[in-house]
Amino acid sequence: DMRELIEQLEQRTADLFRDARSQLDKGNKAAGLRARRTSLEVEPLLKQFRKMSLEIANESGKIDRQANGIVAGFLRMKSRCTQG
Repeated sequence: DMRELIEQLEQRTADLFRDARSQLDKGNKAAGLRARRTSLEVEPLLKQFRKMSLEIANESGKIDRQANGIVAGFLRMKSRCTQG
């Protein structure tokens, strides 16, 4: 169900952002490891979201904007992390 998937993405990305910030702000290497592991866990969830979102869009012509915001936020953070 899309709602459950969104909840999972929200929780995992919150964990990822918390650990990424801890690594960046405090130099916490363990937090960096946790963030990298979480990013690997989030990737299949994002693929599942994309598939479900396309199915919904094709069925109803609407895409859940909140879910797209979560994905966009994750991709922006990922882009920032890979630039440095």
